[in-house]
Amino acid sequence: MGCDVYIEASGSQASVSQGLSALKNLGRYVQMGVFADEVKADWNVIGDGKSGFIKTEGLISHSFLLKDWEKAFETEEKAEDAMKVMLVAKSRKRKNSGACAAILTK
Repeated sequence: MGCDVYIEASGSQASVSQGLSALKNLGRYVQMGVFADEVKADWNVIGDGKSGFIKTEGLISHSFLLKDWEKAFETEEKAEDAMKVMLVAKSRKRKNSGACAAILTK
């Protein structure tokens, strides 16, 4: 029992905790709210069900290596199509080689 989809739009930690605990197995959690402070939650309960990673296709508009951080910030500030700009520590071309360092958002 539980909900198929939980959409968190308030940016409240209480809502995040409630949503994660209300999901049924293979349910979908959608984070739309913007957090004013750090949110502590067990994010390990979400993933693609196979690899444990969260799918980001369609969410990240641009991706840069950490060494190209200046270009990433410029893109986030000036590019009209920049929704979310991700900085990665290493090239993501090699399997399991890149960890997300930061996500910039307008």
